[in-house]
Amino acid sequence: MEASRVNACLNSEGCLFCRLHDGGFRSREHPFPESLGNDEIVLPPGVVCDRCNFGRLSDLDNAFLNYPPISLLRTMYGIKTKAGKRPMSKWGNARVSMPTEANIYIETNSEKTWRTVGPNQYELQLRGSRPITVDDTATMARALWKMALEFAYIDHGGAMFDSRLDETRRMILGQEPAHGWVALARKGDPNDRQVSLRYWWPPVMHETGEEGMPVLMGVFGMGLGTDLLKRVPVQVPPELAEHGDLNVF
Repeated sequence: MEASRVNACLNSEGCLFCRLHDGGFRSREHPFPESLGNDEIVLPPGVVCDRCNFGRLSDLDNAFLNYPPISLLRTMYGIKTKAGKRPMSKWGNARVSMPTEANIYIETNSEKTWRTVGPNQYELQLRGSRPITVDDTATMARALWKMALEFAYIDHGGAMFDSRLDETRRMILGQEPAHGWVALARKGDPNDRQVSLRYWWPPVMHETGEEGMPVLMGVFGMGLGTDLLKRVPVQVPPELAEHGDLNVF
């Protein structure tokens, strides 16, 4: 492909996220992060500008990958990073790594972290390094919105420049506070190695009269869900927001 074409925006609407034309358009964008094992599903150069791709969108991918349950599953399955390194899952009371295909190392600061449940079988009791906060939940929602918008573009093309998504674009990029929610299924199938995402478009009308675009994601047997066009911010009492009591998954 000619350099001039590689650097050009494919849409008169601009970048899928910032809607601008001056951010450079040389890079491909991965709807599922590469460090989830995705090297096939990509948006070609010209859809997402380099400024968004290497900036806010990259930050969201990293936050999603480092979310403790996802980080642990990536480690247990030995899924390497973009740089070819094996990930490590860090917790408040342990570090879990898989330096080779056949070995899992657990570094712990307490014998209470694990217990024997059978011959060569152990149960880990991992503890987060800190409580999950409202900001953490908003970041996870933004990461899911980012992936859903990109997959919707693959399916529907220019329709995803719909003005009804402009508020969501700004929240994805951190240009205004995100007020989404995230539901997480605690238990999943430990043998499920798939990563999937399902969304509903056009927007679904709620009983309240609000429009919403439900998003369901499966990551190695764990389920996450949110609503892309959630319109009304939830007012969180300050005393709860400080301790993250509304975000215990």
